[in-house]
Amino acid sequence: MGDADESVWRARVGKTIGAAVETLVTRSADGIEIAPLYPRRQDAVALWRKRPAWAVAQRIDHPDAEAANATALAELEGGADALTLVFAGSPFARGFGLSRESDLDEVFRDVELDFIDVRLDAGADTPAVAAALAALVTRRTLTSAALQIDLGFDPVGVAARAGTPVDLGQLPDVLAAADSAGLAGCPLLVDGRAWHEAGAGEALELAAVLATGVAYLHALESSGLALDLARKKVAVLLAADAEALLGLAKVRAMRRLWARVEAASGLTPRPLRLHAETSWRMMTRRDPWTNVMRATAATFAAGLGGADAVTVLPMPLPLGLPDEPARRLARNVQRVLLDESNLAMVDDPAGGSGSFEALTDALCETAWRLFQEIEAEGGIAASLAAGALQRRLAEAAAARASAVATLAAGIVGTSRFPSLEAPTPGVVDVAPREAAGGDGALPCLRDATPFEALRDRAEALGEPPVVFLATLGTPAAFGPRATWARNFFAAAGLAAMPTTSERDVITLAADFAASRAAVACLCGTNAAYAADAAALVTALRERGAHRILAAGRPADGAETNVDAFVHDGCDALDVLRTTLDVIEAAASRA
Repeated sequence: MGDADESVWRARVGKTIGAAVETLVTRSADGIEIAPLYPRRQDAVALWRKRPAWAVAQRIDHPDAEAANATALAELEGGADALTLVFAGSPFARGFGLSRESDLDEVFRDVELDFIDVRLDAGADTPAVAAALAALVTRRTLTSAALQIDLGFDPVGVAARAGTPVDLGQLPDVLAAADSAGLAGCPLLVDGRAWHEAGAGEALELAAVLATGVAYLHALESSGLALDLARKKVAVLLAADAEALLGLAKVRAMRRLWARVEAASGLTPRPLRLHAETSWRMMTRRDPWTNVMRATAATFAAGLGGADAVTVLPMPLPLGLPDEPARRLARNVQRVLLDESNLAMVDDPAGGSGSFEALTDALCETAWRLFQEIEAEGGIAASLAAGALQRRLAEAAAARASAVATLAAGIVGTSRFPSLEAPTPGVVDVAPREAAGGDGALPCLRDATPFEALRDRAEALGEPPVVFLATLGTPAAFGPRATWARNFFAAAGLAAMPTTSERDVITLAADFAASRAAVACLCGTNAAYAADAAALVTALRERGAHRILAAGRPADGAETNVDAFVHDGCDALDVLRTTLDVIEAAASRA
């Protein structure tokens, strides 16, 4: 190719795509511009985590203490070096977890706490669990200085999820429990999951985390603790999703933003203890094997971004309590990235990359602006009490829901390339439905839920309901739109019945009548629609079609008389809901 510079690259790309390179620019949920090309950053400063490689943390959430102990020992033997111990009172228990703090003795039987990291996930029950843990440490006379145990107390996040006023009154009790046992970890956790699961984009999650962290620093300083000591009591947890570019930049941005808070407080910045957990919001119940792919991308981003510990949610968790193979798979996602891909061999590998540096800068700028808005409202507690933060989150969630509904944010295995025959992995116990919080409570959202509801409706009809694909022209002509339509309808659990050869209008109408379908979808080129669609629609209606769709965008001047066109960018959820309404009504009359 010879020497090339940016202008040559832009010219060749523009020629290839038939448009200006600027048309490739996209924007994040927070409005941050993502360009197709960035210059190398020459003045980059490496960001450091607290340890050479991130810790592989495994979720321990079995409700039975003896079974939880067996799981913990198996995880540690299999390659985990950290445990995330979940209690049923946590907003993130997902229907499981231990129910009694007295279970700690049994759960940690034969577990060498001196040699591993532990993070508690107990929600509002953290003070009681922390006291029980401190008593256990004292009874076992453990080497407390080596106990890297984070108590995970986040009263702001717990209150936001419950819809109750923020109460920081128990902070001294949790700190006292940690101090009495001499734990080396952080008693407080600024948890980004509550904001992420309520719909926040990367910058809004960071802003809420910053505001919460500052609230904890103020509270600890007011209680008489010096800021230099107070900051050592605080760790952060971010949700890691499959948006690898922004996810990696988000973790990097968190370290920069916290350093900025420390500097503004008159402190010399020191490495933040930073956890990451793969996103619940991105997980699916249908074809949950695709969750492994998403978890891998998320772990890649969190690890390279500089997380100190990563917890991978096992792929069948939305279905129920994961079994041993699923837990092993979650663990091995991290072990392969660490031991075979050697991703932790380089500190801050994204440093100096034009794209990651630019995205990190943009996230820092946007998150700081949103953080200042929250502070101007009186801080995180006041913002929640006034409903201001909830409104921001609701707007972000609505925008995200629209992107999911229109397939702009496609979900592999659910709304993109769904399979009606994907096997369902086994679980130890089926997950109960999560109870809704009170008025003002933040929702716990999963992107796939609306499409999964459609699949549930279709399955309630028995055999997969059929949509007849009325294909116009040759297989080579109708194939692309027929393939797209099969995937489109499968997202709602509908089986598309295609033809495999060229048919005329009369034959297609007869085939439709024989299929006993209630809905038909035309698939062909725009030229075929212009020539035959009007006659075919008339013939299909005469043969009993209750709803007729056409794959593709409406062409100017084309008279098709279909009920709707289906294509990328249409409201897929609305079209599929209406289609199911028609099919259910037809089934009830049959």
